[in-house]
Amino acid sequence: MEARTPRQDRANALLENIKPELLKLLSGAPAHGLVGVELVIHNGEIKRIVSKMEVSRLPPRTGVSL
Repeated sequence: MEARTPRQDRANALLENIKPELLKLLSGAPAHGLVGVELVIHNGEIKRIVSKMEVSRLPPRTGVSL
């Protein structure tokens, strides 16, 4: 087992902080589209979370092959 580094500890702490928001965002993820998160970090703490979601509509299938 590898020793944990301060960077890994910091990453895990940030992940635990954002995990509820990520789970909420992913629970509503579209079948086709985009889900994104932007984090604003100041002094090692997450200060703002920007969630992004975009739905892409696929063209209807007509049975014609290209």
